[in-house]
Amino acid sequence: MTYSHVKSEQIEEICVPSNVGIVGKTIMTGKIQICNDAYADPDFYHGIDEQTGFETKNILCAPLVNDQGEIIGAVELINSTKDAFSEEDALLLDNISQMAAVLIQQILKLEKYKEIEKKLREDKKRLRVIVQDLEEKFLLFDSYRGIVGKSSKIKQLLELCSKIAKTDLAVFIYGESGSGKELLAREIHNNSMRKLKKFVSINCAAFPETLLESEFFGYKKGAFTGAHSDKIGVFEEANSSTLFLDEIGEMSPALQGKLLRVLETGEFRMLGDNKSKKADVRIISSSNKDLYQLIDQGKFREDLFYRVCALRMDIPSLRERKEDLPLLVSYFNQQFSSQSHKKPPKINPKVMHIFYEYNWPGNVRELKNEIY
Repeated sequence: MTYSHVKSEQIEEICVPSNVGIVGKTIMTGKIQICNDAYADPDFYHGIDEQTGFETKNILCAPLVNDQGEIIGAVELINSTKDAFSEEDALLLDNISQMAAVLIQQILKLEKYKEIEKKLREDKKRLRVIVQDLEEKFLLFDSYRGIVGKSSKIKQLLELCSKIAKTDLAVFIYGESGSGKELLAREIHNNSMRKLKKFVSINCAAFPETLLESEFFGYKKGAFTGAHSDKIGVFEEANSSTLFLDEIGEMSPALQGKLLRVLETGEFRMLGDNKSKKADVRIISSSNKDLYQLIDQGKFREDLFYRVCALRMDIPSLRERKEDLPLLVSYFNQQFSSQSHKKPPKINPKVMHIFYEYNWPGNVRELKNEIY
């Protein structure tokens, strides 16, 4: 048996339909074909000889059958000499084709497995990215569990919190009344390096100027009428911790100057004392007024602004994140039920519709009061 005068690159370039020629007949019938006079056989396909210049005399072709009985191809031997193929040749080729079919099937399975493995690796990479993203988001929301909401504005706010919490930057929080400024400040502290120390807050709008100064720095016994004993101020109380100055825009210009000096020097004096004390304090402040406007109006010192506002955070109003209403309602409902030891009542859909239509000028605080 010979296969001669045909170059391998010629074979690779030849494409023949599976239903044409002796090969086609073999595939369609599933039987070995012996053709000892190719040009006299009506099934012979002349195209290959025309392309290669080969003169086929004899052909022996056997089907390739997989273990499921499916024909997956054929093995064809062509001969350019007058020697005919015998039955022994056919039997030998049949054995070879059976072994070839097994090998081809294994190769196909291997290629399939490789594709599956490749896809699994790609899926694993994608899943790893998804899981990592979910873990980061879970850790983020778990770390700031006091902030309720999943709206894009809240997500952006929490992502910013996670970046600045570990720093000692002075943070200014701008937002409407009831939007949760102190809650946000507390969450920043709880995720900071100072979290083991007490979070200290003071509402600057709740005290007149003289009283606010004593609340800031404390006083010694006898410093003024009524000072019957020493009292520490919030700066000393918040040493090595976080001090939240709520409504900082309400401070008088004179007290702003004294606060600026403390922030510049890191030292303060109690009223009635001539000795300075150190103040290692991280300042977080807030206002429902735009400090830029207060600066333009001459009501807030620009140099103090840059001390307390290394980074500004704008907390959204409730009307800007109404998609968080169901979560907030559920949260306050659970809180109220836990405190009253009662089963949480179901919220009527009509009530939720009213909630969505309402603009909530009092923000989250107003919503909480409605639930309670």
